[in-house]
Amino acid sequence: MEGKHREEMREEGGISRRSFLGSALAVAAGTAALGLSACADGAAAADKDSTAPHTPVGMPQSWDAEADVVIVGYGGAGGIAAVIAADDGASVILVEKYPDDTATEIRHVPSSRFCGGICVCARDAKEGSEALYELSFGTTPRAVCDVWGEGATHNVEFWNSLGAEYPEPTWDVGEYPELPGGHTIGTSRVEGGGPRMFQVLRQNVIDRADKIQVMYETAGKRLIQNEETKEIVGVVATAKDGKELNIKAKKAVALCTGGFEWNEEMKQNFLRGYPSWFYTNPNNTGEGILMGQAVGGALWHMNAISARAIPYHPDWPKGTQIGLQLPNLFVNRYGKRWFYEREWPSHNAWVEFVNFNSRTAEYESSPAWVIYDDTARKPLISPQSKGFLGDTKDLQYWGPEDMRDIEAAVSKGWIRRGNTPEELAAEIVKDKENAGRMTPEALADTIARFNEFCAKGVDEDFDREADSLIPLATPPFYAVKVYPGGPNTQGGLKKNEKGQVMNPFDEPIKRLYCAGENGSVYGFLYPTGGGNVCEMTIFGQVIGHAMAAETAWE
Repeated sequence: MEGKHREEMREEGGISRRSFLGSALAVAAGTAALGLSACADGAAAADKDSTAPHTPVGMPQSWDAEADVVIVGYGGAGGIAAVIAADDGASVILVEKYPDDTATEIRHVPSSRFCGGICVCARDAKEGSEALYELSFGTTPRAVCDVWGEGATHNVEFWNSLGAEYPEPTWDVGEYPELPGGHTIGTSRVEGGGPRMFQVLRQNVIDRADKIQVMYETAGKRLIQNEETKEIVGVVATAKDGKELNIKAKKAVALCTGGFEWNEEMKQNFLRGYPSWFYTNPNNTGEGILMGQAVGGALWHMNAISARAIPYHPDWPKGTQIGLQLPNLFVNRYGKRWFYEREWPSHNAWVEFVNFNSRTAEYESSPAWVIYDDTARKPLISPQSKGFLGDTKDLQYWGPEDMRDIEAAVSKGWIRRGNTPEELAAEIVKDKENAGRMTPEALADTIARFNEFCAKGVDEDFDREADSLIPLATPPFYAVKVYPGGPNTQGGLKKNEKGQVMNPFDEPIKRLYCAGENGSVYGFLYPTGGGNVCEMTIFGQVIGHAMAAETAWE
């Protein structure tokens, strides 16, 4: 039925002709003008020497492959852009550095595949635009916010046109309903989560094999720029055998390469707080951002992340999630509570963990510790789903099975345990990042004070709700180390409302686009779970239409 539905949509022009923004013609006109200008520039250059072939500076003498559109990165944003561009009549090459079979190796899986499959939606376009503007503290221009607001009202419609079966959204679930437009935010989640969502998208790419070629195990290396017209005309990529390939993009190139969650230098330079760890793809190291910078791309939102507090250990290939349950409390490196631990906006909780002490020159709460007792003795560390088995029904999971075994987790040092608060503190100080900061007396005093509040039913320090005031009183006691981190970074190449990459003077770089985590629209605060799927859904479509509408530069 899904295949039939997709074919009907294509025959009726469902995806390629439907414009959720109502501005496809405007985008086409604007990008076509750029293409005609480029052709004129090229003709002028050729007239300088009409007696001999002219190869502009920066252009290769020969090409190894070509298409109208070349997209670097086959995650959610790249896949959607490819589908849209193909349906608009363009030939597409998807350049993907990982192999086709991504089910067995965590480093091969795009973030959109092991996300929750949740998509943010907006009930009203105008209010959605206002919400994004407020969440970004004005760092995302109004025109970009307007595209996001309009697009977010059609996300469920779009995914269902691909065959995903997203239900109607649940409304009023934004993490900041008090901000202007906040009540318009809703979410919808497909059954099967991110693995199911990406499975549907991948099938749509396969269905368009006549228009879309996927070059697996081929890593984008740098952009090819015509130095005379300043247009981006292709990509240099490295094949599995190490050979460099010149891939021509006759209309446009898109960088849909994800964030920089695993680039330590970039994190140290751009993020608030360090260290921070993420449970996204461990090879999201910012290559696409660097490729865009090399041709003059500006950056934005580099200090914005979608993050909470998560466990991380060098034994794991990446960060993981934590399943909090009561009773619990958070303490910093010194064994002290420092913030309201309950019902914070979970995708923005990282801001609580980067409070810097200028006197001691340290982030006192990074890493921090979650303290709980034997009534919640499960490890709390949660493996993530990675994909479907061959029958497309049962999910597989990342992470060692030991994560689910409390005794194994304690023996490996993933979780600390003590029969008394003092014994627990003695275990925590063995951690090299604690380096003796916590004392047994400090942690014991913190737990005793918290238990007094539980007896009173009032948290005199941070005003936690009475129903969360459950004493830590059943030994043994446990602690899990957590860092600011989680889903992903948001920063990257700055784009305009058409998805064109901008230079530092707010001028578009000709024929260069981006979407997804590489320069997302979220400038400071994240709306709620599913914001990244919303970004890639909207701007994947935007750049797909815009790139297909470009006039070929040849």
